[in-house]
Amino acid sequence: MSKISVLNPVKTVSVQGVDVEVREMRHLDMIGFLKLIHKHVNELADEKGAIRFSVDRLTEIITGAEELSLFLLSKSTGKDTAWVAQLSFSDALILMDTALELSFSEDVIKNARQLGGRVKASFGLLKIAKPTSPPHSTS
Repeated sequence: MSKISVLNPVKTVSVQGVDVEVREMRHLDMIGFLKLIHKHVNELADEKGAIRFSVDRLTEIITGAEELSLFLLSKSTGKDTAWVAQLSFSDALILMDTALELSFSEDVIKNARQLGGRVKASFGLLKIAKPTSPPHSTS
């Protein structure tokens, strides 16, 4: 059974007979993780911004997944990449799911939305944009 702390989100997960503490990522690590996601999504996007998955891009997809999973697992567990690399696929999936559960919790998402709204309001980004040209007449 997993234990969770409300003030410092940590879950203990048993992997290969060992208890591993998985933590919510520190804010700078989370920013780094989001940058990696952005980088890999941009590499997969076409000129219109649509994501295209195809066999010829499989190497890019696998490389991106490897980089993202190593970053997520090492930052959320505090383990080095050699330890992460020896994990079975199913154990890695369990740890990644727990890491994402903690780092993208409802409270985290709520706080991010609240901050985004405050930033928008602070810079006047919530105002309705005024048209740059007069409306067209149909006479």
